[in-house]
Amino acid sequence: MPPDIIFDYERICFHSDVDGITAAVSPKGCYSTTCTRPKYQVGTAIVDIQEYKIQLETQFMLMETSRFPLPCTENCVGGGTVQFHLGHLIPNRYEVWFRDEKVGDLDIFSGLPTPNQCFENIPE
Repeated sequence: MPPDIIFDYERICFHSDVDGITAAVSPKGCYSTTCTRPKYQVGTAIVDIQEYKIQLETQFMLMETSRFPLPCTENCVGGGTVQFHLGHLIPNRYEVWFRDEKVGDLDIFSGLPTPNQCFENIPE
């Protein structure tokens, strides 16, 4: 069976640690960990500190794996994630974009830990 190539995201999450901000992007759809394996996952992240904009793009190639006659585990984390280490960002509100679509606004705080922030790709 040919691999699935996914260009869209399911979820984009940002979290903060001692190294700065990390973004994690998962592929659109629900993929079982026991019946799917990522063949490759790539992406780009561009941070524009003048415009306070974060531009993300990912591509996932997923392979189906057979467990016949066993059923697939019902979870949705088998597609993997692409992680981007964005470093320390200047405190402000950043526009988050995935390809040419604005996903939301990310708030980077000064003097306080930046809370985890996630954006879901929910069809309208």
